[in-house]
Amino acid sequence: MGELRSRESIRLAIGLTCLTIAAYWGVWSNGFVNWDDQQYVYENSHVTSGLSWPNVIWAWTTRACSNWHPLTWMSLMLDATLFGRGPAGFHVTNLALHVANVLLLFSVLRQFSGELRLSACVAGLFAVHPAHVESVAWISERKDVLCFFLGLLSLRAYGDFVQRQRLWTYVFSLVAFAASLLAKPMLVTLPCLLLLLDCWPLGRLRLRGVLTQVTEHKQAQLSSDTASPVLVERSVVQLLIEKLPYFLLTVLSCVITYQVQRAGGAVEAYLPLPFRLANAVSAYGHYVSSLLMPIDFSVFYPHARTAISWMSVVGSAVGIVMFTLTGAALRSRAPFVAVGWLWFLGMLVPVIGIIQVGTQARADRYLYIPAIGIDLIVVWSAAAMIKRGNISRSSVKLLLIVVLAALAFKTNAQTKVWRNSVTLWSHTLRVTGSSFRIRTQLAQSLQAVGDRDEAQTHYLEAFKLQLDDPHLNVNYGLFLAQKNRFADSIPHFQSALKGSPRDSRTLGLLGFSLWRNGDHAQAEDYLAKAITHNGRDLEGA
Repeated sequence: MGELRSRESIRLAIGLTCLTIAAYWGVWSNGFVNWDDQQYVYENSHVTSGLSWPNVIWAWTTRACSNWHPLTWMSLMLDATLFGRGPAGFHVTNLALHVANVLLLFSVLRQFSGELRLSACVAGLFAVHPAHVESVAWISERKDVLCFFLGLLSLRAYGDFVQRQRLWTYVFSLVAFAASLLAKPMLVTLPCLLLLLDCWPLGRLRLRGVLTQVTEHKQAQLSSDTASPVLVERSVVQLLIEKLPYFLLTVLSCVITYQVQRAGGAVEAYLPLPFRLANAVSAYGHYVSSLLMPIDFSVFYPHARTAISWMSVVGSAVGIVMFTLTGAALRSRAPFVAVGWLWFLGMLVPVIGIIQVGTQARADRYLYIPAIGIDLIVVWSAAAMIKRGNISRSSVKLLLIVVLAALAFKTNAQTKVWRNSVTLWSHTLRVTGSSFRIRTQLAQSLQAVGDRDEAQTHYLEAFKLQLDDPHLNVNYGLFLAQKNRFADSIPHFQSALKGSPRDSRTLGLLGFSLWRNGDHAQAEDYLAKAITHNGRDLEGA
C-alpha cells in the first residue's frame, strides 16, 4: 500500500484498524449458524478436511450451493488447515479481510482523489456501518469480503496504470478482477465503475459538458510529482476500448453464474417480471433507508411476491428519479453526487432481484460494496459545505466522531446477534415478523439445543403459513422421528419429496421412519433410492 507513506496516512490507517476491530470486538467467539454454514463449512467434508489437491479440484468443478466460486471454497479450506474445524478461525479471517478492505479502500480513494482525510472518512463509515455486519460476521459470506478485497486490488492497480501507464499494472488489474469474480460474481459492474471514476475524480474523459474535473488535491499532487505524469484525457471510444477486456470477463462471469444458479434451482423463475421489477425499485428505497437509519437489520427479509406495497414502489421510484436528476444537474459543480449515486445504483444491479435468486426481497450483505457510493456523497458534500462556509469544520469533526462512535456501538451489538442460530433467528423474528422460513429456522435452532417444546410451537406456526414447503416438512418430520413418532413423520417426508424427489437425505429419512414403523418392504425401496442418489448429493455437498 504505497499511499500509506506519510505520517498522517499511517496514523489514519492505524486509527481505522483500531476502530474496525473495536466495532467487531468479540466476533471471533461467535459460533456457526444454521443458515448456509453447514453447507459451506461444518457439514462439508471437502472444507473441513482442509486444502488438498482433491479438494482444490472439487472447488473448481463443483456447483455446490448453486454457485461457482472456487477461490471462496479454497479460502475456507485454508482456514480449516490453519485453524481447525472450529468457528473462531473462520471468523478471524473474515474480520482480517474486512480490516484489509477498509485500508485498501482508504488507499484507493486517496490514490484516485488525492484527498487524504476525506478518503479516511469514507473508509471509516464503511468500516463500522452495521449494514456490513452480515458480510463480516457470517462465515458463509466469506465470498463478500474476499471478492471486495480482490476487487480493491484491481482498482488499486488500475489507478497506478492510469497515472503511470505501466502495462503490467493493467494486466494485474485484469487478473485481480477475474479473481474477484472467482470469489463472488458481485463485481460484474466494475467496468462501468471504472468509467465513472474516469469521469471523476480522475478527469480522464474528453467530452464537453460531462464530468471532466480532477479534484484540486489530485491535480496538485500530479503536478508536483515528477515521477507521475499528469493524467491524459481520453475520448469515450478510447476509454471503452480500454475497458473491453473487463467487459469480456463480466459477460463470461454472468453466463457461468446464471447457468450454475439455474441448474441448482436458485433462480425463482415463477415470479412474474413486473413484480420482480417492482420489488427491485422498492428495494432501492429500503437500502437507502438502512444506510441513513441503521436499525432493525435482519438476516432474511421475506419477498412479498405479488402482495408488494405499491406505495413503497412509487415512493422509491420518485426518490430514484429525483436524486438522479439532482446528480445530473450538479455534474459540473459537484460531480461526486452523480458518481456516488451511480456507484450505489449500478453496484446493486446484479443483486437487485430483476433475476430473482432465492426467496428474499433484499439482503443487508448486498450493501457491502454499493454503500460506498452513498458514503462518498455524504463525506464530499460535507467538505463542500465547509469550503463554502455553510458549516464550521469543528462542527463536522464533532459530528463525525459522534456518528462513527454510534455506528461502531450499533455494529458491535449487531455482531452479538450472530452469536448462534437461536440468537440469530429470535432477533430475525422480532425484527421482520413471522414467516414460515423464519419460524422453521428458529424451530430447527431450538430443536438442536434441546428445547423441543418451544421448537414444536414454531414448527406449528410455520405450518399455518405454508404447508407444502420441503424444507419445513423434512425438518418437522425429523423432529417427530426424534420423538419416536415415526408414523406421524412419514407424511411430512412424503410431502418434502414432492418438491425434491431425488433428495437422498429425505429419501433415507423416509426409509428409516417406514422401517421403524414396520413397513420393511417399502422402507427398503426408499433406502435403495437414497443410496442411488447419494453420490450426486455428495458431489454438491
